[in-house]
Amino acid sequence: MSKIKKVAIIGAGISGLGLLKLSKRLGYDVFISESKKEIDKKILDEIKNYGASYEIGENTDKIFQADALLLSSGVSPQSNIISRILRSGIEIIGELDFIYPFLNSKIIAVTGSNGKSTTVKLISHILNKNGCSCSVAGNIGISLADFVGSTFQYLAVELSSFQLYWSNEFKSDLSVITNIEPDHIDWHGTLENYINSKLKILIKKDNGLFSIMRNVDFEKYCKKIDNIIKLSWDKKNKFQTIYMSEKEAFLNFSSEFKLFNYEDVPLLGKHNMENVAMAIVAAMTMAPKINNFNIKDFVPLSHRCELVDIINGVKYVDDSKGTNVAATKTALEAIQGRKIVILGGRGKGEDYTSLAFSVISNADWAILLGEESEKIALALRRQGFEKIYNAKNMEDAVAFSYKVARKEMVVLLSPSCTSWDMYRNYKERGEHFKKIVGDLPKLYN
Repeated sequence: MSKIKKVAIIGAGISGLGLLKLSKRLGYDVFISESKKEIDKKILDEIKNYGASYEIGENTDKIFQADALLLSSGVSPQSNIISRILRSGIEIIGELDFIYPFLNSKIIAVTGSNGKSTTVKLISHILNKNGCSCSVAGNIGISLADFVGSTFQYLAVELSSFQLYWSNEFKSDLSVITNIEPDHIDWHGTLENYINSKLKILIKKDNGLFSIMRNVDFEKYCKKIDNIIKLSWDKKNKFQTIYMSEKEAFLNFSSEFKLFNYEDVPLLGKHNMENVAMAIVAAMTMAPKINNFNIKDFVPLSHRCELVDIINGVKYVDDSKGTNVAATKTALEAIQGRKIVILGGRGKGEDYTSLAFSVISNADWAILLGEESEKIALALRRQGFEKIYNAKNMEDAVAFSYKVARKEMVVLLSPSCTSWDMYRNYKERGEHFKKIVGDLPKLYN
């Protein structure tokens, strides 16, 4: 990198802005190229403040005037710009590889199809409560570049498959894979590419500690890899295992150590019990002297199986972050009670057959929204499920759920799809759902 004088950054999101800040600190001349026609005004103002030249709306040949191209996290290997870059022969550096050499903190890296954000927040919560300075970073919405030169002892870093795909040099001290389920096939091109990207997180520093993952994923993808702490619901897997019983979680090494009671966790669903167990063991491994996990006072993240309200004995749950089939299946199966599930949005190229089976087993109604509604409806009907309502919008969806819901049921927003056909992001979708639910008592009482 000593020969680099000018860099072009592809993508002007949060990660692109982080790359800009670090590039300027290193003294590089910076050009930013964003293919989207519009970008966040705050980010655009930052780009201007840093004096970087930029283009918006297309990736022109101006990028090839740079000595190296820095890829922000969202640039797909299937995109036209990558084809052009590869033909040019110019050096490509992924976001993680560019930032990694300048980090001083011990890194706890977390990936997975679902549960990443909750897990990094839990790790940070536990470590900080025990006097260890830890911050969250990465795909959670805080650029890893912001922590160059930081004095934090630890960084709990959420890593997407997008970031890992372009990574060849990034290594952690300890890694966690919450789960591996099909996701982002449209971005990666194949399921194999997606899985291989996730598994890159297992590459650790020379003195790196364990990796933590579910036993089911270990058996399927990682049998030949050593130093894995496996999470299992089967007590047969005794050694080097996190064991999940019906009501409690344990760590089994040379002896059995109780981690926590599920009733003490302010989160819904079995999957969140797994996230808590992995987070505790990650924190214990990095800082063996910790003695209080402080799970009771953990504040859950919004839009992840979040209990919004209980109205007339019906629970309304916001799982807007459930943007893939695996996440929705988990929510349907992990939350107790019969469901009315709100599905749909913009798809990711997934097959909805397994979702249909989960809906049949756990839900009385499926309310469909957005671009994928027809495709999801077809998958449901193929399996004999006919209690389908096609809603005009979120207001219509919630209103219908209110009419058909019975006491002790759950109205679950878990779309299995992105929000981009109707909302700017999953947060906006979740907040809209919560507002409508909040207005229900006024509308119907």
